[in-house]
Amino acid sequence: MDNIPKRQLATSLKRQYLISEASHKPTASTRFAEPSTEIPDDFHRCKHCQRVTIKPPFAASEKAYKFRVNLPHTRKEAAQAARDNCPLFEIFASSPPDDTKACSRRQLVRQVFSDTELFWYHRSCNTVRERLLYLYQSMCRRPFIMLVDEIDFGVSLFNFGWASDWQGMVSARADDVATVYAPWPIIRNSIAGSAMAYSTIQEWLKECNISHRSNGSCQQRTTSFTPTRLIEVGSKNNTYSPKLVLNPKIPTSWCCLSYCWGGDQPVKTTTATIESHTSSIVFADLPKSLQDALIVTAKIGMQYIWIDCLCIIQDDPEDLAKELSTMSSIYKYADITISASSAHGVSNGFLQERTWRPISTPFALSLQTPDSQTGTVQITDYNSYDFQSQDPVHSRAWIFQEQLLSSRVVDFSSMMVRWHCATISRNDAGWPEPEPEVGDSLMSMFSALNIMNRQSQRGEESSPEYFWSWIVQEFSKRNLSFAGDKLLAVSAIAQEMGERRGDQYMAGMWQSSLLETLLWMREAKLPVKRPERYRAPSWSWASIEGEIDFPGRYAADDDDGRHSRLVIELVTCHTQLENSVAPYGAVRSGILKLKGKLRQATWYYDAEELVLHDSYRDEIAGTTRKDAFESGWADNVADRSQEIWCLEVYESAGIYASRGLLLTEVSTEPAPAEEGYYFSRVGYFKLFLRKRSIFQDIKQSTLTIV
Repeated sequence: MDNIPKRQLATSLKRQYLISEASHKPTASTRFAEPSTEIPDDFHRCKHCQRVTIKPPFAASEKAYKFRVNLPHTRKEAAQAARDNCPLFEIFASSPPDDTKACSRRQLVRQVFSDTELFWYHRSCNTVRERLLYLYQSMCRRPFIMLVDEIDFGVSLFNFGWASDWQGMVSARADDVATVYAPWPIIRNSIAGSAMAYSTIQEWLKECNISHRSNGSCQQRTTSFTPTRLIEVGSKNNTYSPKLVLNPKIPTSWCCLSYCWGGDQPVKTTTATIESHTSSIVFADLPKSLQDALIVTAKIGMQYIWIDCLCIIQDDPEDLAKELSTMSSIYKYADITISASSAHGVSNGFLQERTWRPISTPFALSLQTPDSQTGTVQITDYNSYDFQSQDPVHSRAWIFQEQLLSSRVVDFSSMMVRWHCATISRNDAGWPEPEPEVGDSLMSMFSALNIMNRQSQRGEESSPEYFWSWIVQEFSKRNLSFAGDKLLAVSAIAQEMGERRGDQYMAGMWQSSLLETLLWMREAKLPVKRPERYRAPSWSWASIEGEIDFPGRYAADDDDGRHSRLVIELVTCHTQLENSVAPYGAVRSGILKLKGKLRQATWYYDAEELVLHDSYRDEIAGTTRKDAFESGWADNVADRSQEIWCLEVYESAGIYASRGLLLTEVSTEPAPAEEGYYFSRVGYFKLFLRKRSIFQDIKQSTLTIV
């Protein structure tokens, strides 16, 4: 912190929206928070940060605008505050050190008169006068500034030449005058399975049934479909006598459970246990998450629930295939899906007292309104509220599918209970929920399709191809206990989209957009070995491990705005299914036959460089990305290389002249001319513009990728 002189501290309190005093009333979703005038013990207050008072120059009902608050601390006082462990100033103790004073001043002057829009946007210095004032403030004895703007009610901290990654959320108690400037309530509901939680869920369910489904914003159930098996809760006087029901009566309403298995299930239905399960399942023998799911089902007034380990015969491959083929309907037509988001495994449960704690010490600051009333806001590290990345359920691939298919989800997270349907999102902490967008976590497929329809009507970019590429990207970030489930774990989503689109599905790809989506790419992390067990053809993203991106989505409009042209032709494509009753499931093989231009090169796959076999240039300017570490590749050898074929997929007059696939020949004998060549995909390339295209004089060949 000794380096703090000459630094600019700017705290950006970003407003998302204003709530007037007249309109701010407690709702059902805020009833867990009991008003209190005391600051919780876990909010820091000290003599250093309590010298700071935020003074909005406008009433909360007025339109917000940016303003600055000059902090009263000198550089020496700020350094002492950090040494005294004040979290407001500790944030800057680890900031990058300044160079010499003269160098720092020169750097500051250069930045003040630079055209870096993002830098000045965060400091609200858009005119020369504002920049000069900023320069003066930065060099004065008390250089620290708090910037308040109207974008998002939160806190961001900056030095003049460096922006920290730290961001904060601003909250206030419901009875505090500051609450109209801080719409994020302090979370006080510590019991997930409280009577108030169940009552609130019932209210959300009733609202959706009466309002959303009647006006068509949430789908009505229009089918008599019922799962093959359901669990009857058997609730009476807070005791539970569950049993497995075969072919339930029609019509029947049911819940679904979405949860992390965490290994093999201690209680499951098999060919040996199905008969006894139809008589009774001992409630006490069930792992905690399943017990909690039965309790929630009963408490919200429902009788049946579908749980995969109990409703599918786990040691019967035919039953597994058959039931997995109906997954889309099971989750789609369920009244509600219960998400055990906070439970790491089936034995953990999700109704116990919440143990959420912020990742760093929150602190409290005073706020004075224009009419001189004084209140208090609390500021907490924004990452503390990123429960969707912290909750284990959001790292599991199967659960991603289950929740995307569900028309309504009640999410028991580590912080709050959340509700999601195709129309709205709610939570029991009283937090404002943003309007859903395509790509939101926990969004249902049906909500996304509704949004895409509205965007299409407004002429905005939105398409099933875009939605599918997002699905693959999100799905590929998540983990599978069994790598062979890659296609199975997304098959129900594919089935739902296939039935809506009338398109042919082939190992994770759609025929209507097959050529464009061939340009998938592994994200820039260290590749792992290609799976030993076959699960998809090499041209499918499902053939490798790791996060997937689709740069091909943007290839038609190049980075500099120039148009790109697809230069390959589809001859034929087909796959052989693992099981005929699961047309969207696992495959045994797949063949893709194309016409395109091929060019041979040497690929230094560690350095990811290509070298041509001609006199143009020794090295091609551009980038490559390997799909996986292939068997047979040398380890710990400098300049590791392989003979490779480059297949051009897009050509462009823009920055990138060509984009395409890296292929390796897999046929042991030269294939007859009429049959073409057989290849396996091993990577992706993107070449910078050249005076002469490396594919210019190449004739099209027929090739097959397996």
